[in-house]
Amino acid sequence: MPFCTICRYYAKVYQGVVVGSDLVDWLLEKGLVRTREDATQYGQSLLLGRVLTHVTHEHYFYDDNYFYRFTV
Repeated sequence: MPFCTICRYYAKVYQGVVVGSDLVDWLLEKGLVRTREDATQYGQSLLLGRVLTHVTHEHYFYDDNYFYRFTV
């Protein structure tokens, strides 16, 4: 799993997070989805199912440089 041990966004440091685009890459690499769009929908489903959460609870799931944490 593509975890980022220490990720920085401006002056804030986040630990134990996964970057949205890295999760999308991993889902594709493992063959769990066929397209980046499918992977983004998968990530959004994880977010809606409260398996995944955005670090500040401000965003949906994006195939971009957004930080998420697994809740389980």
